Amino acid sequence: MISPLLTVPSEILTHIAFHLAVLSLPALPDALLPLRYTSKYLCSFLSPSQNSVLYARIYRHKFDDSAVRRRIFSPDSKQCTEQLIYCCKTLSAIQHCNFDQDDPSSALFAAYIMMLDNDGKNRAQLEWAGIDAYVDTFLRTRMYDPGERMANNGWPVDHAANACALWLMWMLTTPEKLEAETLQEREQIALCVLPYASISFRYASAHAPSIHYYLPLPNPTNNDENNTFSIQTAHGPYPIYRSPRRVWSQIYYSSRPAIMPPLATEAAKLVYQSRRDMALFPIPQHLPPTRGDAIAAGLTGVIPTQEDVFEVNAHKAARLIKRIVWDWTRGVATVPGDNDGVEYVEASRMWDCDWWRLRFCWNAWRKQPRWRPGKVYLPGTLSGLWQGKMMIPSEIHLMEFLDDVHYPEPLFTETTLAITTRPIYMRLVEHHCMTGRPWLPVPHSTNLESQENGAQNAWFEGPPGSLRWQTTVDHLTGERNIRIYTNGGQTAEYRTYEPPHRDAAWTGYDHDSNRCPGCNARAECISTAENDDRWKMEEEDDERRREIERTFASVGLGQETTLPADFGYQDNGDDDGEEDEDLDDSDGDANDLDIMEVGEDGTEDIISSDGVVLPRIPKSHDWVRNVIQCDGVKDIIVTGTTDYSHGQAWHHYSYYGRVRPWDGLIGILRAPRNALQGTNILYGYVSGGKNFSGNWRWSPMDPLTPAWECAVVMSKRDD
Repeated sequence: MISPLLTVPSEILTHIAFHLAVLSLPALPDALLPLRYTSKYLCSFLSPSQNSVLYARIYRHKFDDSAVRRRIFSPDSKQCTEQLIYCCKTLSAIQHCNFDQDDPSSALFAAYIMMLDNDGKNRAQLEWAGIDAYVDTFLRTRMYDPGERMANNGWPVDHAANACALWLMWMLTTPEKLEAETLQEREQIALCVLPYASISFRYASAHAPSIHYYLPLPNPTNNDENNTFSIQTAHGPYPIYRSPRRVWSQIYYSSRPAIMPPLATEAAKLVYQSRRDMALFPIPQHLPPTRGDAIAAGLTGVIPTQEDVFEVNAHKAARLIKRIVWDWTRGVATVPGDNDGVEYVEASRMWDCDWWRLRFCWNAWRKQPRWRPGKVYLPGTLSGLWQGKMMIPSEIHLMEFLDDVHYPEPLFTETTLAITTRPIYMRLVEHHCMTGRPWLPVPHSTNLESQENGAQNAWFEGPPGSLRWQTTVDHLTGERNIRIYTNGGQTAEYRTYEPPHRDAAWTGYDHDSNRCPGCNARAECISTAENDDRWKMEEEDDERRREIERTFASVGLGQETTLPADFGYQDNGDDDGEEDEDLDDSDGDANDLDIMEVGEDGTEDIISSDGVVLPRIPKSHDWVRNVIQCDGVKDIIVTGTTDYSHGQAWHHYSYYGRVRPWDGLIGILRAPRNALQGTNILYGYVSGGKNFSGNWRWSPMDPLTPAWECAVVMSKRDD
């Protein structure tokens, strides 16, 4: 007797299976297994290979996919099905937490990518699987793996697993978790990550050394990967170049795009500082309570007051990422306790620049596409008040440590380098050179053996601290500008960034798109994608015609003149077709399609999580929708000072710097009002749109050699 279940129409059966799979949220869709194993028919019908529409719908209901649709393309059912399978394998590995059975590198990298794509669902799934315990166990048992340390002179190794674990620990840190940590646990975590955070001559602090502004670099001769501009130290080559061989071929929607593992040092500084932020600076009772009290007592010079120390304690150097919570009932993302649970749409946007940095910047010698579909730095990010802390080691201790390659026994602590902490404040204003206007050129190196571009002066001409500027206002338009003067007599005028209204997004400047190199490059990229899409569609139509003709010919009804093999195909002189991601890129610009292509061009309809059928979107349409508009900006610089109140407490400084377009690396020169204090160069990245994580360095020193240098972490304040 036939089971009544087998008489149910396939569409209804698929619908039943979907609701069965999403009964438990968050969770794996394990509830499908008993239904699948009811019969051979159901096992086949409900298999991922036979019913990708079902599994794509499950994926969109259980996991976030707005990031891939926003950044790259709209995945079809098969691509979502494969991503669901991969995510479920990742969650299963996290659940079991067996590092010997399941490679932690793959699980950690996949979880990190899920957090870059997180709009609430991904984090919920990871937390359900036990990601916090998984990362904590990994850091305590594997980061200082004895075998790895033995081959690395006792130091923890900088590889993908450790880097992703550090990033996951930072991304998942919440105020509640920090409060729940015991003092001993907090101390263990801080000391665990301290080597990554403080030893700049051993661990890479940038995707390419800060000595370079112009990237990519000249191609290595004879494919010699060691053709860098480094000197050899006891701890390895310096400056540190990340090897292109570290690129990770990550499974992502039916493909393996090249993604560089994130910087371990960038996350380590945030993890370290978030733990140290829990210990407040003591309030010295001998200090005057307020600035007014200090002045009344005749203390008019630079001296902190008790209220200045209170302000330092009130704001965190490492600003924690808001925990986006997905409301499975309403289908919206919220932050508990934040503005009465305001809804967050596409919270993953905060990680867009971080995503594109890992996609673009895995090879300092690889030529870039003519137009990038995404940004590694969002203009306007630096404008505002930044507050943080600098780790100040003893210069003598640090230089002595440079010659000792071995990890200090029994433990590397702040005492090893006599590290102290000092507050840092800076109020920055961003300025843009618009396309078509003259810019302030970055110095070209006269030394072919270094390719150094003025890193000591934040990529400006002249000695450290020599840049001057003057603010101007156009009385007709109200446009604010800044005129900049270099030590060598160069001058240029940049437009000062004006933040948009609160609910609006900054989209760039009005400019002549016909004369803009960026607009022209973007148009060429879109045209290439449209032609490629058109060619594929014509080829598919031709193949369908040939298949029909073969069918008729098999029964003697074929045409007298068979269709030629190249019917409807116009040879464009390129017989390569669609290529996979080229890790060894040849001469010329990188293939623009390589950056956007993820998976094959699907032919199926797209099913939303609520079962609505959406028409397939050609790849060229995805390009037009996803490739960012040209904003008319060709150079970004910043200027700034300490506010008067902060200067009176912690000394007065002026700031100026630049943003490196290749990877969004920020270089800022910090010049004191009192010249005897000396100048520093700050360099690092903004992650998640709010936190600056990088290093400060004694700027007079040769940028090609290790110097007095350590970590700096800052966050952008809302005031």
